[in-house]
Amino acid sequence: MKKISLDDNSALVLQQIEEMGEDDLDNLNESLRFKRPHLMHIIQNLQHKGLIKTKGPWISLSSKGKKTTEIIWPKLDYLRY
Repeated sequence: MKKISLDDNSALVLQQIEEMGEDDLDNLNESLRFKRPHLMHIIQNLQHKGLIKTKGPWISLSSKGKKTTEIIWPKLDYLRY
């Protein structure tokens, strides 16, 4: 996988979407408290990088986004311990 660079705010948006499964712009805006134009810019950049997809008001991770979040925030296997 090609290396993807993310600034802190983009990583926060990606993490929020990953945790929620999918989210809408209003909920992301309320949760993260970014100014709406700034959040829109982040969403556009993540979409341009192929990390998220939109369908109507809903924003979710693309398959590339899922792989990226698994690399950044690996899941812990609690059942092994």
